[in-house]
Amino acid sequence: MTVDRWQVLAKRLISFAIMLALLACATFVLWPARTPEIGGLRGIASLETIDLNGATQWILIRGDDRAKPMLLFLHGGPGMPMMYLAHAFQRPLEHDFVVVQWDRRGAGKSFSAGEPE
Repeated sequence: MTVDRWQVLAKRLISFAIMLALLACATFVLWPARTPEIGGLRGIASLETIDLNGATQWILIRGDDRAKPMLLFLHGGPGMPMMYLAHAFQRPLEHDFVVVQWDRRGAGKSFSAGEPE
């Protein structure tokens, strides 16, 4: 291949990479946050925002039976959320409890870049 062909190929690859990155960003922004459903009539699976003293924060609520006791999970923070790892360890707990994970202010989904320290 000549130098011109390599330059054309490089430009096409760069254009493709940019389009792929834009598509990934658009998907992240436009795809609503969600959690997989839990089957059954009494199951609960919800990912939602709550307002605490004017700060928007996120909670994840999951359990096989909404009548079971609630287990509030506060991650190790500061700044180290665990909600994204819930599938790795909390499924067995969801059989005996309604597990509520709270991404506290300044961490995970509750992080806001404009928030004061």
